[in-house]
This record gives sequence, structure tokens and C-alpha cells, in this order.
Amino acid sequence: MGKLYEILGLVQYEAEKISSSPRDWLHYLDTASQLYRYSFSDTLLIHAQRPGATACAELEIWNHKMKRWVNRGAKGIALIDDRYPKKRLRYVFDVSDTHKVQGGKTPYLWQLKEHQKEPLLEHLSEVYGLAGEDTVAFTSALWKIAQDMTEENLEEAMEGLEYEVEGTFLEDLDEQTIQTEFRELLQNSIFYSLSRRCGLDPMDVLEEGDFTAITDFRSMSVLTFLGNATNQIVEPILRDIGRTVWRMDWEEQKEKSQKRVENSSQTHYNEFNTLMQESEKMEEMRMELTYYRKGDYLFPNLTIENEPVNIGKYGMLRKTFLKENRKNWYQSMLLTGKLEKHLMEIEKAAQERMEVLMNGLLIQYPAPDKEEDQMKWVAHMNNLQQMAEESVLTELVYN
Repeated sequence: MGKLYEILGLVQYEAEKISSSPRDWLHYLDTASQLYRYSFSDTLLIHAQRPGATACAELEIWNHKMKRWVNRGAKGIALIDDRYPKKRLRYVFDVSDTHKVQGGKTPYLWQLKEHQKEPLLEHLSEVYGLAGEDTVAFTSALWKIAQDMTEENLEEAMEGLEYEVEGTFLEDLDEQTIQTEFRELLQNSIFYSLSRRCGLDPMDVLEEGDFTAITDFRSMSVLTFLGNATNQIVEPILRDIGRTVWRMDWEEQKEKSQKRVENSSQTHYNEFNTLMQESEKMEEMRMELTYYRKGDYLFPNLTIENEPVNIGKYGMLRKTFLKENRKNWYQSMLLTGKLEKHLMEIEKAAQERMEVLMNGLLIQYPAPDKEEDQMKWVAHMNNLQQMAEESVLTELVYN
């Protein structure tokens, strides 16, 4: 339990640290651009514990899928698992924490070469509808993509932010100023991340002063909105670029040796996919594990969990709604420890509202005598409860 609280505290500390200056935010984006398949909360913790990480996966994947053993003395990177009602920790290791054994594989980390920029530019122009001066240079294309994706996703990215500004530097700013700062930071962060992962220098276009407003987001409760939005926009773009670069690498190797392509290039990409796709599969079936060493091997140890909290029907419905429809707000409350309190408040308010509505409906639509016709009474009460619940769900749960 102590380790869990330590990591939750680390999240808060690191969020304030990376938003304390433009340079600190850019250092975080350097890590996030490499680990773009991970969520904001995950990359935040990886950056805090292992800022130089380039390819992370769980112990089982390194051992069984990649045939790499974790080095003696290597320390796992603790991440928060939010898939369960109880908070848990899970651990990943960077490739630098591992070594090959017989049959071991090296994860493929794509690198954009100079001669690949032109065909990639054509691909991006087709996918994102770029034209004219936006297709003159690769940097121009990335900037246009960052602009367009920011405008397309801005409203959704900021949804719920207004509920979290209290007690932050944003509290004293008007709504328009907050939106302007958020838009600028999001667009610049997207462009910076795309450029860095593609091997370009984003500071040829930007300067540190373009990120000055990051200090207004110096709180986990509001920084989560910006971090999540940046990650959610950048991730599919870089996935597409990565696949395109791999195809070009594959074609280049094919020209040199068909056999080498089949045995090397395809294998490399499969190894890359193995590392990341297996990590994603583990999300669906993960049990929280820590590890102890016995000889040269690490073995599962124990689970760290919160005490169970009985949230109730309406609280759970609220949680599902937030997780699926208000993702940034959900993450913000989860990582700042506000989620359980919010869900319990919704549960309590819903139960109280149900009682008030049922009393009112019974006055308006009196129930038949239960002793004379029990089935009719049950049907009548069920109808009233359904009417009351529809109102509660609309007013409180799905609002």
C-alpha cells in the first residue's frame, strides 16, 4: 500500500515539475514522443523514473515474447493501472534494463531517413488533405497537421476543464484566455512531438517562449487535460508514420535481398509489434504484480491495492460514463484522488433524488392495494421507479 501512495504522490510532484517552465515541459515531450503508445499518466511516470526510456514492456513480454532477460538489479518502472475498481500498480522495464538470450529479439524503433521524407510527405498529404504551401516541406506539413488536429479536437479536449480550475493558476483567468492558452499549447505540443519523433528540430520553428503558458497549468488536475489531448492526437499520427516508414524500409531491403527481407525486415517489424501489441493485450488481462529475484530470474510477488470502496449502482454508471465520454476529466479526477469522492457523491445524490421522486410520483399516481393484487402493485411500482430513474440518470449520472 505504501508503494502505491508513493507513486500517486510522484504523479502529483512530476506534474508540477514538468509544468514549472517551458524547458521542463519540452523535456517531458521528448520522452512522450518516443513512448507515444503510452497514455499521458504512463509517460509522466516513465519520465519521472526513467527519462531516457525508449521501449518499455512488462516482464512477461520481455521474457517470453522477446526472449530477453531483465538485468540483475534492474528496477521496474511503476505505473498506475486504472482498469479495476481498486487502484493497482503495474511494472514495466525499458529495453536498456534487459539483455538478449538465445533467440532474443531487438524491438524495431523506426527512424525517418532523409530520402524517405518526400514519399512520406505525399502520404501525409493524401491522408490529411494537405495542399499548396503546406506540402512544400515536411516541417510545413507537420505544422498544418498540428493546426488542423488542434481545431478539430479542441472542444472535446477542454470538456470538463472548467470544473477543475479552482485552486489553480487558471482560476483567475477568463474563459477566452484559458481557451487561447490551451489551443496554443496543444498545437505547439503536437508539432513538437511529431517533429522530435521524426528526427527534426522543432525549435527551428518554435521557441521556448511559445510554451510560456504551461506554468498556468501547474497542477495535475488541469495539466491532465493538455497531456491527454496531446497524447491522443499524436499517437495515431505517429503510428501511421511508423507503419509507412517501415514499409519503405522493407521495400529498400527487398531490393537488396528478398531472403533478407523475409528473415530480417519482416521479423524486425513483427518484433516491434510484438512488444507494443502484447503490452496492449496485457491491459485486457493484467493482474497487479511486483517481483522478487531468485537467481537470474524475476518472479511475481504481491498485489498492491486500495481498500475496497462500495460505490453503488449509480456511482458505477457515472464512472463508466466519464471514462467513455469525459476521458480527460476522468483521468484528472483519478490521478488527483478525487474520483472516488465524486462517485460516492453522485451515488448519494442519486439515491436521495430517487426517494424524493418516488414519493412525489406515489402521490401523483397512487399504488393499488398490494394485498388485493400483488402483481399489479409490483408492476405499478416498477413503472414509477423507471420514470424516476430516467430522470436521475439524465440529471446526475449522464450530465
